[in-house]
Amino acid sequence: MEYRRKVKFSTKVSLVVCPVDDYTASPKSGGNIHVFLREHPGRPVRKADGYFVFTGLPVGTYHVVVQSDIYLNETAIVKLEEIDPAEPIVYISLKPNSAYPFPAGTTLLRAALRDSGGNPAPGANVRATVMSASCAGAKVAQGGVKKGLHEINLTNVAGKIAVGDIFLIKEQEEVCSEYCVITGVSKGTHSYQVAGPLRYEHKRGVLLLPVVETRADQRGEVVAYFRGAKEKIFDVKVEFSCENKIKIKELKMTEGEVNYLGIIQI
Repeated sequence: MEYRRKVKFSTKVSLVVCPVDDYTASPKSGGNIHVFLREHPGRPVRKADGYFVFTGLPVGTYHVVVQSDIYLNETAIVKLEEIDPAEPIVYISLKPNSAYPFPAGTTLLRAALRDSGGNPAPGANVRATVMSASCAGAKVAQGGVKKGLHEINLTNVAGKIAVGDIFLIKEQEEVCSEYCVITGVSKGTHSYQVAGPLRYEHKRGVLLLPVVETRADQRGEVVAYFRGAKEKIFDVKVEFSCENKIKIKELKMTEGEVNYLGIIQI
């Protein structure tokens, strides 16, 4: 789901922060969300549609901090001189934490992560890749894609691909597979921009498998959520990483159910 939209602001507005719920892919208009700048004491004006508006800021670099009781805390670096003064909006994606009220029937993966000493591992990273070919989010289109490009043409797109979506470009030879993050969508075409140059060449028909990335909260608890599973049962490869150590688990997920892995020591 694409959440970007045109909004008009007065000339006094310096910066507008729009928190976006990563699960629903929609701006978050309610809830206990706090937005502030490390370099400036002024509080933003909170609008009913989810925007936080800062006015009268000197030109410079700011750390935008977003805190909430149901989302992981996020920090974004913003340079005012690099944003459009006519539409100075910064979108910050908020990943649900373990306290998030997911609706009934959501497909979830939960775990409690511990470091090598058995202590909670806040900030430990989790990457869950859907490995079932039947659950692919898209395929590389005719003509393939060349190494070094920041753009990829896709076909057989399942649903809608949005900015921030992550995929594994799955080659038969694992060494030639790679992850990509969607950074832009070309309207009216099947072309998508990706973060960083692609490291490998990919031919027509290569699958793009959905990926979920998140991290553990302050208690070491983590929740990964899967949207729109195309199969009742599907395979998932989960990578837990902390302190330069990685633990991998391969499991079968059932759509609409919660899979609790218990304590995972990395």
